[in-house]
Amino acid sequence: MNDTLRIRMVLPKITLSAGIAPKEGAIGTYLIRLNTAAPAGGLTVNFDTSGSTATLNADYKFGVGRHLTAVAANSFTIAAGQNRATLQVIASSDDVLDPSEAVSLTLVNGAGYLLASRAATFAPKIDVGVGDYIPISVISADFNGDDKLDLATANEYGNSVSVRLGDGLGGFSGMTGVSMGDYPTSVISADFNGDGKLDLAAVNANSDSVSVRLGDGSGGFSGTTSVLVGDYPWSGISADFNGDGKLDLAAANANDNTVSVRLGDGSGGFSGTTSVSVGDYPWSVISADFNGDGKLDLATANGNSDSISVRLGDGSGGFSGMTSVSVGDFPRSVISVDFNGDGNLDLAAANMNDNTVSVRLGDGSGGFSGTTHVSVNASPLSVISADFNGDDKLDLAIANGSAGSTVSVLLNTTVVPITTLIIADVAPPSNNPPTGRVTINDTTPEQNQTLTVSNTLADADSPNGLSTITYSWKTGITVLGTGNTYTVSAKDVGKPIAVTASYTDGLGNAESVSSLPTSAVTVAATAGFIINPVAVQNTGEDGTTANYSIALKTAPLAGQNVVLTFTSSNTSEGTVVTPTLIFTSNNYATLQTLTVRGVDDYLNDGVVPYQVTAEVSTIDIFYKDLIISPFSLTNIDDGLDVALDLYGDQSGSSKDVLNGGNGADKLHGKDMADNLSGGIGNDSLWGGYGDDNLFGNEGDDKLLGEQENDYLDGGAGNDTLDGGDGVDTMIGGTGNDTYYLGYDAVDKIDDQSSSTDIDTVIMPYLLTRYTLPKGIENGAIDAGTQASSLTGNTSNNSLTGNDGANTLIGAVGRDSLFGGNGNDILIGGTDNDMLTGGVGKDIFKLLDKTGVDKIVDFKPIDDSVQLENSVFTKIGGNGILNAGMFKTGKSAADSNDFLIYNPNDGKVYYDADGSGAGAAVQIALIGTNLALTNADFVVI
Repeated sequence: MNDTLRIRMVLPKITLSAGIAPKEGAIGTYLIRLNTAAPAGGLTVNFDTSGSTATLNADYKFGVGRHLTAVAANSFTIAAGQNRATLQVIASSDDVLDPSEAVSLTLVNGAGYLLASRAATFAPKIDVGVGDYIPISVISADFNGDDKLDLATANEYGNSVSVRLGDGLGGFSGMTGVSMGDYPTSVISADFNGDGKLDLAAVNANSDSVSVRLGDGSGGFSGTTSVLVGDYPWSGISADFNGDGKLDLAAANANDNTVSVRLGDGSGGFSGTTSVSVGDYPWSVISADFNGDGKLDLATANGNSDSISVRLGDGSGGFSGMTSVSVGDFPRSVISVDFNGDGNLDLAAANMNDNTVSVRLGDGSGGFSGTTHVSVNASPLSVISADFNGDDKLDLAIANGSAGSTVSVLLNTTVVPITTLIIADVAPPSNNPPTGRVTINDTTPEQNQTLTVSNTLADADSPNGLSTITYSWKTGITVLGTGNTYTVSAKDVGKPIAVTASYTDGLGNAESVSSLPTSAVTVAATAGFIINPVAVQNTGEDGTTANYSIALKTAPLAGQNVVLTFTSSNTSEGTVVTPTLIFTSNNYATLQTLTVRGVDDYLNDGVVPYQVTAEVSTIDIFYKDLIISPFSLTNIDDGLDVALDLYGDQSGSSKDVLNGGNGADKLHGKDMADNLSGGIGNDSLWGGYGDDNLFGNEGDDKLLGEQENDYLDGGAGNDTLDGGDGVDTMIGGTGNDTYYLGYDAVDKIDDQSSSTDIDTVIMPYLLTRYTLPKGIENGAIDAGTQASSLTGNTSNNSLTGNDGANTLIGAVGRDSLFGGNGNDILIGGTDNDMLTGGVGKDIFKLLDKTGVDKIVDFKPIDDSVQLENSVFTKIGGNGILNAGMFKTGKSAADSNDFLIYNPNDGKVYYDADGSGAGAAVQIALIGTNLALTNADFVVI
């Protein structure tokens, strides 16, 4: 005997339903559903279309829809892992009225799947004898391990269970009797002790107990185990209610309206006292997962309340809820299976008083509906379901209490329905004419003009838009050209022009729409310019303007604009306000204004002639070679530019106020504290004696304070300011100004120029030393031979010496120092400076390593470079540099080579470690290929 449990493969069930009914020329769908996902490799399902009135390939064809991988004439393949799919029905278009085209599809049995239906039906009953005792309960299982289902019935008056062995074809034989308790009303089968063999358990109503009998795997049973339950138990089941992997028991107790739950120990023993309230007089109890949460629930058939109570399990042996499902008259037995193949568990109840079986279909969430009733023999007491005839459909077996000791077998006759899609007929379309217009951009064309076509066409027969439109340009019936544009030529002069738009609509009809014809083509005008006036015009120094109105005689080609650029021959007399005029194919005929404004040159020059010239720029073939004659103008002087020569009173007692005009005036303050204002023009102002105020105003002015403490303000322009004696204040203003210091060097210079101005201070040669004030860019020592010192500021300065032995100090910034004649000392300071010694024996001092100074004209032997030993600490004490510390070449050769000159590029380096191991620092650029020796360098 093979002591094993046989596990039977559960195949997926397939359901087909109608989706979208197609119209001719459109796509319809069948909806496909599996109760479990398609296996690896996909699932191929067969079908039959023999009931169709539509013809495959002629009227329709099948297409691969969502989650399908292949479609053939009589099969489709569902993709692996999918439980829903769509089969497309692609309806063909025709011009025939055939409203009865139908596609009828019936699923056919095949390998790897079962066919499901949405309704459950059963064949007439077949009765099977089970002995002399009244069979009150029946179950089905393979008790002897031959892979054929057997029957077992509980015999209430025989206190036993009868076992009948099945032949696999719906027949049963044999008569084994198994002794049970007092009045057994329900029998179940399970492996209670885990030995792989099916056992029996009978619910004994009169002894309030459950008898457990252990099977031997050959159809025999033994043992005397009795488990106490509630009052008058009538039905029992076995399942793992608390999820510990061991089978438990549940018994429906008719007298106390409860279900007793007893937990199994896995060895055939049971314990516990759980009691679950249900309906009135429960005769039968079952267990299944009705709401799909993975936890076992309970259902009882309640005789007195004609209902089924559903209680939902919590997975730990507890139950809750109070769902009540109405069935027939006095239900005595209930089972749960999927009768209609929709993947949801259904219920069936045997109703004793009306001799029927009620079938209620589940919704998968714990709810049930339907009104199916199947007639059986008298007093049906128990119902079970199994596939008794091997057709992969669940059948019913009913134990009949008052029908001669029989079991009624009802074979499941549910068939897969034919699912039909009707192809909606579409009447042959009628041709809708196009709407809209075809338009030419200019209805009065000229020779050489390019015409453009546009349209507002629409067509109801082309819902997705018009196809490609072609254009034919015509005069009468003569075709002139094709395309979106047409350039009118000489041969078209005197003829009207029209254009026809042609296309094919969505029904395949050729359509065309023509524009209205233009007027007759005229001869093209000659390209040229309209200019008014043409006579000489005047401008004035007071700002008087001259205006010209300008347009084109003909339109340039589109995109080939004509650009006119005007230039004054003398901007000191007149300027063009808007120097550029642009003419397009749209605005060519619109007059544009050219304005020339007179300029005041502050000269008394009378009437001055000048011209305004024009440059024509275009690629238009008709305008590119045209020229515009210069415009002749005269600028009239304003009479305000006569140079004045004014004097204050000499030896007088009053303070004079002298104001210049627009000319190059000369103002002399003479005695007293005078106020002199040059006005416009390049003026010269002399303050004379007294604390004078001199204002240059506009122009390049020369201001001389002369005696006393004067105030000089150059204003705009490149001014020259010389305070003379006294403590003077000098303000150059905007422009490149030059300041002359007095010998006492106490003058105050207040620079108020812009950042782009370059101002210069001239230091008197007799002055010993001077530092440039803030904002001054350049400094120079006045001509002479006095030894003077000039120091820059934080700007980038240019310092220039004279013929004396000068000292020039750049300080901060990138400075340029020019020694001039004499033996000069040049100190660049920080940053990268440019040092030019000039004539004489000059000294160039390098006092830090923060910048690289360029010595422009170093002369070996005559000139020398002085190095600060507190900065260049490795070069020894004061005096001429030690010969061993100087190296000519690219790098140090030994540990004493601290100063290196590279004649190839003129760079001088300081190498602090003297070996080249560390990075050498460039300190100067002194000229290439010089015959330098250590004697040219002095340590200070």
